[in-house]
Amino acid sequence: MFSLKGTFFNVSTVNATGLESEEIIEKIQRAIAKYPNPIKNAMKGAVVHSYITKGGTPVLEFTINFNIPEIIFGPPTSNLNLDVSVQVDDHDFTSIYNGSLNAQYAYKTGKLLIQGNLDQAMRLLTGIKLLKGLKV
Repeated sequence: MFSLKGTFFNVSTVNATGLESEEIIEKIQRAIAKYPNPIKNAMKGAVVHSYITKGGTPVLEFTINFNIPEIIFGPPTSNLNLDVSVQVDDHDFTSIYNGSLNAQYAYKTGKLLIQGNLDQAMRLLTGIKLLKGLKV
């Protein structure tokens, strides 16, 4: 279990419907399945644990293991060495993905919480840009 700014989460929700980011997360799943090698190379084997929140309440938890690559919904398995853990509001995640919210600004203003390897977190932004360009 990870602590982000003193808050502990243990969320395992894969039926989080009605999220703005639902379509984006589905696109990530399709992209990982269709283009595993370019995604793996761009992310250089990072393991990213993510919490999507809505109104401050965690609604979705997932881990992307870019070594394989694969997406795992729910808490990370104990055999994974997480490089970075990210917490972001559903709306802000969608805005970062769409480019209307700068991720560095979101981080500096506390809208994007990051724990762990900041280099891997920045690499994640590169991966998001790559995903946007893929046809899935």
